[in-house]
Amino acid sequence: MKNVLLLGLFISVIISLHSTAQVDSIAGKSKAYNMLSIKKPIQEKIKEVDSKNINQHLVITENDNSKAVEIKKYWKEYLFEFLMVFLAVLLGFFADNKREENKEDKRELQLIKSMIADLYEDARKLKVFIINCKSREPSFDIVLKDFDSFKSGIYLKTYYSHLNFVCDHYVNFEPTDGTILQLKNAGSMIVISRRNQAVANRIMNYDLETRKLLLQQSLALERMKQIMDLKFSLIDKRKIDLLNSEIKADLITEESPITVLIAKNEQVLGSLYYQISNYRVVLRATSDLARSLEISSFALIAFLTDKYRISRL
Repeated sequence: MKNVLLLGLFISVIISLHSTAQVDSIAGKSKAYNMLSIKKPIQEKIKEVDSKNINQHLVITENDNSKAVEIKKYWKEYLFEFLMVFLAVLLGFFADNKREENKEDKRELQLIKSMIADLYEDARKLKVFIINCKSREPSFDIVLKDFDSFKSGIYLKTYYSHLNFVCDHYVNFEPTDGTILQLKNAGSMIVISRRNQAVANRIMNYDLETRKLLLQQSLALERMKQIMDLKFSLIDKRKIDLLNSEIKADLITEESPITVLIAKNEQVLGSLYYQISNYRVVLRATSDLARSLEISSFALIAFLTDKYRISRL
């Protein structure tokens, strides 16, 4: 009886354990099924997401490729537009430079024509100046040769006429330098020297010769002033004026006994003679410089007219 009970208990335990195993098996299967049922949508969703991502990536890639093509297209357009703008600016710069060059050419030609006109005027003045200087030579000869007659104090009509001509009738040379001053002061000489250095050099050399003549002329005028001062310190000007106003020229002869010297100061008379002789030398040198400048003026006229193809006046 006891054995039957133990067997029954054992069988019940086994059945209980089997039931429990079945239950556990069923529960495990159910759980696995549930896990599979849960996992499957997730995998499907992952696949869908991956598919979407791939499609989106493909779309993005396609968009990137199209954008790259568009960017390349835009860069070509930008580069073309930049080149067009650059060429337009460059052509404008060249056109502006050309316009400035044409303007400078016209300005230079105008100045050269004005310079040629000044040179012709200088040549005319120089010719008069040279004639005036050379016309004094006979009077110098008489004044220096007959100076002893002057020292006697007797009024000699011919002698005093030549003395006055030597000292009083001086034609001053004034150059026509308006164009040269404009060239030097306005900076136009720099433009000409940059374009035609030979022209600038010739003009400046002519101006230098003119300055030398003016310096020599100032020395001659100084000598003449000294002669005038000495002459009026020796001669009674009141008597000279009285003779010129009251006595007719044909009544004044070489033997007229009228004395016009204030005092016979040998030292002053000797100084007057020296000054007259020195004045003659200085005046000759001035005349030589004037003659040289006259030649230079005609040479410069010929050079400028040939260089700029200007018809001569």
